Amino acid sequence: LYARGVDGIIFEICGPVFQWEFAWDRFACVTIGFDGEAHRLNSVSSDWFNAVRLVSDKARVNGGKRIGYANFYRGNPSMDDRVHAATLLESSRNTKLFGAQPPIFWYPGDRNLAKNFFQADRDAFLRWFEKHKPDVVVDGNRTAIWWLKDAGVRIPRDVRYATLNAHPVNE
Repeated sequence: LYARGVDGIIFEICGPVFQWEFAWDRFACVTIGFDGEAHRLNSVSSDWFNAVRLVSDKARVNGGKRIGYANFYRGNPSMDDRVHAATLLESSRNTKLFGAQPPIFWYPGDRNLAKNFFQADRDAFLRWFEKHKPDVVVDGNRTAIWWLKDAGVRIPRDVRYATLNAHPVNE
């Protein structure tokens, strides 16, 4: 890279980061996502804490009183911890405003991404959804929308849905 005249490198961080050897001092480096303590590089990332706050505020303004948060925790603590802290705070706010709230749903899937990863998560999520009956689901991913639709749940008629990850596809 250096011999080819590359001056800078942008790394995308999508999961757990482990320290690796690289000629860091020869390049201007930045990560998209959090590198944590592995390399101490400059990083650019979404403000996950404020994303949860914003979507929660919007849900409340639009009549949401039982907001159910569904979060992945798959091994990127720098991001996952921010989402977790924000959902705990917002769930606490919702409890003060409206009374008891659905517990935060954690996608329980196999961290090794085993074959039954999504089926196990789907079944657990649908049990959580039926038991706690949120009127809004805030998804840390964009998986729950498909599980809800597959189960015959009509969005937004039966439940409103928001994702922190990407704009959901409407069918």
